[in-house]
Amino acid sequence: MSIVGCVRRTRFAVGAVALGVLFAAVGCGGRTSGGSGGSIPDSASIIPAGSSVYAYLNTDFGGDQWSKLDALLQKFPDRESLLTSLQADLKKHGIVWDDVKAALGPDTAVAELSFGDTMQALLANKANDQAKLDALIQKLEQSGTSTTTQKRNIDGWTVVSDSTAALDKAQAASTGTSLADSQALKDAFDALPSDALAKVFVDGRSVANAVQARGGTTAGTAATIASLGSLGASLQATDDGLALQAVSQSKLGLEPFDSTLIDDVPSGALLYASFKDVGAQITKLQSNPQFQQMLQQLETSLGVTADELAALLSGEGALYVTSGAPLPEVTLLLTSSDPQAAVATLDKLAERAAKGLGTTVQTVSVGGFQAKRLTVRGVPIYYAAVDGKVVVTDSEAGITGLASGSPNLSDDPVYKEATSTAGVPSQTTGMLYVNVKDTVPLVDSFATLAGQSLPPRVTSNLEHVRSLVAYGTRSGDTDTFKAFLEIK
Repeated sequence: MSIVGCVRRTRFAVGAVALGVLFAAVGCGGRTSGGSGGSIPDSASIIPAGSSVYAYLNTDFGGDQWSKLDALLQKFPDRESLLTSLQADLKKHGIVWDDVKAALGPDTAVAELSFGDTMQALLANKANDQAKLDALIQKLEQSGTSTTTQKRNIDGWTVVSDSTAALDKAQAASTGTSLADSQALKDAFDALPSDALAKVFVDGRSVANAVQARGGTTAGTAATIASLGSLGASLQATDDGLALQAVSQSKLGLEPFDSTLIDDVPSGALLYASFKDVGAQITKLQSNPQFQQMLQQLETSLGVTADELAALLSGEGALYVTSGAPLPEVTLLLTSSDPQAAVATLDKLAERAAKGLGTTVQTVSVGGFQAKRLTVRGVPIYYAAVDGKVVVTDSEAGITGLASGSPNLSDDPVYKEATSTAGVPSQTTGMLYVNVKDTVPLVDSFATLAGQSLPPRVTSNLEHVRSLVAYGTRSGDTDTFKAFLEIK
């Protein structure tokens, strides 16, 4: 069960979910900044050590983060109607938004203490106005579920749970060892922005032990979960958009690389994804007994062995999408130490697919290159070895473009601005780029051809969304994932 699912078991949580949605739609005035209290939020001091999941919510609505979020949301036409609707929902429970702002302190915590046989979740806030927070909780209880909610004041924090054991553990943590003393939490949050809308910490070992204790997995799978280590994540509002970041002490072993295939991706690409050495991950799965049966089923289904699939994906890869007629061009590029062996593996995949479709694989010439073509429901799929690379595409341009010398994506002004704003380094463990600005009109035009159309409110609300960029990096044993939604 997810932490939200656990929290929903309390009466307080029913209202908290609604409030959380409202938090994401409003950046109203209030107090001054100071929500996080440094790299470790103050609320971590009442969260028991060893808790599986801890989430910090910045409820300092007058702070810098909420001011930036409000500035971003002002760009969306539906902001006011959404805000009005959410406030109306609150009024159904007798709640006024101004009372919520006055009641809540700047640091709200949600924690799942254990995923054992008895789920133990809690919420905590050090009230800005205790009387108003007590009144808010009472109103939420009156409109909540039948689950009994318990409330306790612990070192100035109002802690709510449906578990006496959870409250007892929080009480003990406040005067003894708490999650704030965890080196794993410190390491994770030190790598995250000091000021954010929300931060989350997940203890991989604790989750693995709890899941195994509940009979949800075997020791081998539990060890795999535990190997992911601790995870810290944050959501931050900036002047240019929303930034998501996650850090993990893991043993995945993904190595950063400098993409070479981007020079073969045409300028104007709407989507571009880069990756490398997926084959090594497939090989790792082969040595894990928990995944051997799954791989065997995959081999039977695809008609190739796991070793052949790993070899096919052992180098660098790039997937891109460009506008085209009548359909967009979708192309997969792969580097290979043995392109002919890679094509032979693609032959097996294509023959298996052709057999299922009741068709055949044809040998064709595309721009002077020998290629194979498989037609799937009227859409041609080409694959070939071109200049030492392997290409799979639904357009002949995906093959001929490799030798055209046309401008590439790295020189594209939209791509350059998006990756610069997102802070993409020269080397990543993988990257995704989506040109949202130019993709929406394309999707709308295809919808029109199909006799449909995107609702005007969708296109108007996406007008200021420029791009989405996500990428990974690695330093030592630390994996970092970042995603940035650019809003202008």
